[in-house]
Amino acid sequence: MPRHRKHHFVEKIIFGQTFPEVDRAIDRPAKYWGRSHRKFFHTYDEAYIVGCNSSLKPNSGEAGILHVMTDKEYSKSKSFRKTLDWAMKYDRQREKQLKQWIKLLKKL
Repeated sequence: MPRHRKHHFVEKIIFGQTFPEVDRAIDRPAKYWGRSHRKFFHTYDEAYIVGCNSSLKPNSGEAGILHVMTDKEYSKSKSFRKTLDWAMKYDRQREKQLKQWIKLLKKL
């Protein structure tokens, strides 16, 4: 089960923004049900409705569907997991390098 940080990364790639309120709403039953929380809000129809109801941002319903798709693929495919983890690590390194470059340029 991917953490919300991974969901935010995928949302940022697809939509250019994150939808933390959608992710929290879809995974709210996990507080009581643990890993079996996917019985609730994890069909595409339910995720779309929860997404639309939990955020006023455009594409929030689609973000709900993307959340469910990411959960399913992350649980099913080892190669998807490895690729997503690698992409996040690479992106963090790139962001860190960019901040260092900006800091150096300001000194000049």
